[in-house]
Amino acid sequence: MDCRRNCEDDLKGIWQSWDEAKKTR
Repeated sequence: MDCRRNCEDDLKGIWQSWDEAKKTR
């Protein structure tokens, strides 16, 4: 269960990074 939550957090972080990258572009 913990792993699953961690995976979701990682995904959220990646998505946030993508959004930031798109804004900077």
